[in-house]
Amino acid sequence: MERWFFALPVPPPVHAGLLQHHHGTPALGAERPADWHLTVLFIGVYPAAALAELLPQVAADCARLAPVPLEVDGLVPFPGVSGPMQVARVRDNGPLRALHGCAGQWRNRLDLAPEMRRFRPHITLHRQAPQAEHIALPLSGLADRLGLYGRAAKGAGQRYRLVADWALSGT
Repeated sequence: MERWFFALPVPPPVHAGLLQHHHGTPALGAERPADWHLTVLFIGVYPAAALAELLPQVAADCARLAPVPLEVDGLVPFPGVSGPMQVARVRDNGPLRALHGCAGQWRNRLDLAPEMRRFRPHITLHRQAPQAEHIALPLSGLADRLGLYGRAAKGAGQRYRLVADWALSGT
């Protein structure tokens, strides 16, 4: 079984701006720029066949949901499992909240345990950043697709692989 999550890919203007502040290598805790995303729903280890039953509902929801403005207001320290991380903090907004609400319904349909942590939208840049600082960095772009991601095979050059995606085409 594989680990899964639904996420918004980082729009090109935001990606380009974040690249200017990307230092380090994966061995030093830096995320590869190709792996940057904003997680909407972490599923974890789950059978692919059972997950496939949910995908028609995901497609229907994405067809009615509006694209999501991703507005980064800066790079900030963020509590991680193995210590401080550095993330690009994303402002919460109506379209993002609507997408996250749908993700909560998907979680229920998959019979997953409720998420106990508060949703704090962000893009992880460095998983190990003991010296993470606050850096003002206003960036914005429009996320118009939602992806289903799985763990990539070792040696693939990326941590995650895009399995399926849907346009956020509603208004």
